[in-house]
Amino acid sequence: MSREKVHWLLVYLVPYLTIGALSKGAGFLLLPLGGTAGVYVGFTSTAPYFTSDFKLSLVLFYLIAILLFWAGLKFRGKFWGKAINALGVYLWCAVGIVGFGPQ
Repeated sequence: MSREKVHWLLVYLVPYLTIGALSKGAGFLLLPLGGTAGVYVGFTSTAPYFTSDFKLSLVLFYLIAILLFWAGLKFRGKFWGKAINALGVYLWCAVGIVGFGPQ
């Protein structure tokens, strides 16, 4: 296995498995669910605690996640570029989990 593939596995798989293990398995489901459905719920829910300030903060953190992902792609030749890329993805998923609200 090449060094490049090992780096990608380290920055994506190790944190995913660590988060999943520390959350007693909940992270295995919550991260992908937050990254997909959490985005939709965060912007379309009409519950009273989904205020415009809350939605604006979601937008801000999603923009930060996109910028981190893009910066990581730009510098993907180095390990720290891959780590920044993975940080953007994990931030996107974490903000998506917050987007579900306090259910």
